[in-house]
Amino acid sequence: MRRGSGWESELTPEQMNPNNWPAVDTSGLSATDEKLFKRRRRAVRQYLGSGLTVEEILDNVGMSRSELYRLATRALTLAADGEPWGYSALLPCARLVSYTRTDESTSGKAGRFSQFLDKHPTIKQALIDWALGKKKINGKKVRGRHFKRIWKAFKRLCITEGIDTNAEYPFTNDDGGREAVRRFCRAVRRQDFVRGAATEFGEEAGRLAGSAKKRSKHNKIPLRPYQQVQLDAHPIDGLFVVEMQGPDGEWYELPLERIWLLALVDCASRAELGYSISLERNYTIEDVLTCITHALVPWQPLTMPSERICYRPGSGFPSGVIPACAWRAFDAVRWDNAYAQRSPWVKQHLLNHIANEVISNKGRNPRSNAIVERFFRSFEDLTFHNWPNTTGSSPDDPRRDHPEENAERFHIDYDDLILAADLGGATYNAQPHSELNDRSPLDYLRYRIERKLDLIRKVSFRTENNPLFYRDFKVTIRGSEKQGHLPYVQLQYGTYSNDALIGSPDLIGTKAVLRVNIEDGRSGELFGSNGKSYGHLLIDGRWASRRHPLRIRGTIKSLMRKHRIPADSMNPLDDFEVYLGERARTSKRARNQLLKFQLETTGNTHLQSTANQGLKAHHQPSTRGWVSIVHAYSR
Repeated sequence: MRRGSGWESELTPEQMNPNNWPAVDTSGLSATDEKLFKRRRRAVRQYLGSGLTVEEILDNVGMSRSELYRLATRALTLAADGEPWGYSALLPCARLVSYTRTDESTSGKAGRFSQFLDKHPTIKQALIDWALGKKKINGKKVRGRHFKRIWKAFKRLCITEGIDTNAEYPFTNDDGGREAVRRFCRAVRRQDFVRGAATEFGEEAGRLAGSAKKRSKHNKIPLRPYQQVQLDAHPIDGLFVVEMQGPDGEWYELPLERIWLLALVDCASRAELGYSISLERNYTIEDVLTCITHALVPWQPLTMPSERICYRPGSGFPSGVIPACAWRAFDAVRWDNAYAQRSPWVKQHLLNHIANEVISNKGRNPRSNAIVERFFRSFEDLTFHNWPNTTGSSPDDPRRDHPEENAERFHIDYDDLILAADLGGATYNAQPHSELNDRSPLDYLRYRIERKLDLIRKVSFRTENNPLFYRDFKVTIRGSEKQGHLPYVQLQYGTYSNDALIGSPDLIGTKAVLRVNIEDGRSGELFGSNGKSYGHLLIDGRWASRRHPLRIRGTIKSLMRKHRIPADSMNPLDDFEVYLGERARTSKRARNQLLKFQLETTGNTHLQSTANQGLKAHHQPSTRGWVSIVHAYSR
């Protein structure tokens, strides 16, 4: 059976069965045309799907043999997508192939420009290349929807090809052929959608169109919960304040810098599995791991500051309200190529302990993470877009109405953000979702689990020995009998040792591995090259005063080299806090850093991972967000 273009192709029995053809809408037809269509449909169905002879069919429907064959041929003609036209071909005035002009006269305009280009293939190819940006005109690509430059180049090329632009078509048209060129270029861009989008609307539009096309071919949405999860970060559409005490003893409320919300969303159930909050300008590895940990550890509701604030009945996160989802591992995690996620250590860590696959998207390709991006929009509409401190989704958003002033006026601070993140995510998981036939994500997960449709895989660690935040560093055991230095190891400007290492001077100069919790760098376990453990090593006294993440020491040492903090400081963590406090009076970024530092070193907040808290509930009631500046530091 021939294609619409005249090619021949074999049809499968399924394609030739009229019962498999899509239905058509006849509501827009006149009574006469609808009657004609039904007669054609009855004839073709009897011809292809019944045991009647041709003579019996012709008597039943009242048409000629040639008409029946013609209609059956039209119905079985393959369309551009490789499927038969089916009932669509039986509609009155239905056109299966595009119009091709054969009349050589000058009367009429239909198809005349295509006929002209077919006679001049060089000009036609040049128009296609200009329209798609494959070739430049005067050193520049033609962008946007203005085709005047293409028409001028087209005219110059026609003169070169020997066409009289004063007396020959298309220049004899009233507009000199401009509209014909514009329509042709628009048709070319529609046919090559990806390149056309990039040429007309910019490279970003082309990347989005290309990713959508690739995803439609290769990236099918997983059918099983926890088969694939997406992790991404979103700057919260709201401004928040922090209460600060100055040297004069007065308290002030000052705005913070924009804050990141990280979310882990299951692609099949659309459930938000976990989240974390980042006060950094660019979220860190610790923020990513905290988000994943929140998805694993059994969730518990926060203690509400008022009886008027409560969770919706049946809401929550899967790890807390569905026992089978606690400590449940996922097969693959998909995320973008942000700095915190490009770390080979993070990827390998997930492969070792949780996931079977880590998929990194190309840069500037948000539709690859379309599900989690859509979650952020729903989450914002559910929470911060309704708050007086919202920044809206853009600077022109009408909901944006002096967010800084409203944040200070209504005292909307960091703890309000934590409550909203937890309440909003829990409520979202309990709301009906259109992609789940109006089931909620939690109901969908329960449905699958109750009917034993999923193979549930758990992570191997479910105790306080959470390996996600532990990292191995290759070190060399140092020491010198000549100079009287007892054996020690050094990591991130800190010196570690213990009695077992001090009593083993024969280890000096050997290679070892120090395993440290990156969220609390005050201690670590040392392993020799043969795998033998030499116990837990403690850091030297000046770094041992407070818990602190490992990365902070590099920041402090950098400030010491710049003489912002005394190089001989015996308590660098406290001096770092004073330094941040001084800058926090005028800098939003410093306020974020100071608040984050105080929360990390006290360990009483959502930002602090449960890895060092015996894997208790992920959230604990916290004090109101504030930072104290009671010292003045001068250089």
